[in-house]
Amino acid sequence: MVFQKGDSVIVKVNGHFRVGVVTSRTKLKRGLIYEVLLENGKKVDRCSVNKELSTAHIHKGLTKHLNKKQNGQDSNEEV
Repeated sequence: MVFQKGDSVIVKVNGHFRVGVVTSRTKLKRGLIYEVLLENGKKVDRCSVNKELSTAHIHKGLTKHLNKKQNGQDSNEEV
C-alpha cells in the first residue's frame, strides 16, 4: 500500500496507535519511508509499512478503515 502526501494514516509508536498525516515519502531499495505529522504535533521521521525498515509502523488495516469512515463509505451506516 502506497500513501501520498496529505493521506491520513494510523501509526503505531511505542506501542500506542496515533493518527497522523503523511508529509513526505522517500523511496529505498526495500520499500518506502514516510514522514508523518501526528495529531499531537509530534513528527515521526522514519515510518513505514515494512516493520524491518523502522521502529514506527503504519497499520494498513486500521488506516484503510479510517479512510473509509472519513469518506462516508462505512458499511454500517444506514441509508
